[in-house]
Amino acid sequence: MKSFLLAVSLTLFVSTFPSLAQARVLADGFDSGNAGDAVGAEFLYSARDLLQRFELLEAKGERSIDLGKLRRAIETTVVVSEERVFLNGMERDAVNYPEQKLIKVNRTRWKELRQPVETKARLTLVLHEFLWILKIDDTNYSVSALLIEKLSISPYSPGIWLDVPGLPFASVECTGKVGRDFFVTVRVATKGATKTPHQGEVMIEREGNRFGYRFSPESISQFFERDDAKKNLAMVGLSAFIGGEFPVLVNYTGTNYVDQEAKLVLEDLGPTPEDQMENSMMVWKGPGFSPSDTWKMNQVVCSVSSNN
Repeated sequence: MKSFLLAVSLTLFVSTFPSLAQARVLADGFDSGNAGDAVGAEFLYSARDLLQRFELLEAKGERSIDLGKLRRAIETTVVVSEERVFLNGMERDAVNYPEQKLIKVNRTRWKELRQPVETKARLTLVLHEFLWILKIDDTNYSVSALLIEKLSISPYSPGIWLDVPGLPFASVECTGKVGRDFFVTVRVATKGATKTPHQGEVMIEREGNRFGYRFSPESISQFFERDDAKKNLAMVGLSAFIGGEFPVLVNYTGTNYVDQEAKLVLEDLGPTPEDQMENSMMVWKGPGFSPSDTWKMNQVVCSVSSNN
């Protein structure tokens, strides 16, 4: 079996699998962390993007910073925005408060920084603030600028990760058990009143190691989700083919395990209940595997949550 700990950069991934330009390799989760608002969410998503890039760099044997500490800082720091932010009477792009685990972002300046052409400057700022949260002296960007130079950065807007503000959305998450301490999770975010798929991702967890990839809405040929709050039931159907051939399939009808830890639920469930035997997931193993290399699971639990 090919190494589960395969770590490959996006550039290598696309050049090796040219038909898979819709998919994106990712490291450990990309949730919204402790963002206090939309700008805070973009700031945290940018931090997680940096974390992923450094993890890929480290996988190639090049050390950067303590990624465990950076991950914990991202998970525990609250990020909020204000129209303008000042320190000692001078306006700043952002201000950090290490003792409070708090970062305040200047919304007025972020509007410029979030433009694709400002990607390098934006990521440098984000890293700068988190270095100070870690109590690493980054005066005049002396550390962050050097670290950013190690990365291959292409222009993008952090808004690509966010739902359109004010629109109804749903989040679907299904987890299947492959074996002992071996789980595969498929997530799909939707937006708009019609709950159109906005982004999908697969996360593989095996014996404490995590690896994953994303897939775009264009990869999804069929999708539906429904939840019945009164009966606590969920229905999920997903048919996606990355690059037109690499499958991510989900079929589920059963309990809606929203706000519950899927892995713990699966461990507690034991054998698949008779009324859920038809539930299934078939998921491509990822870069380096053929379309027929998939995990097939019948021990599946799903959660569907929405803001409307």
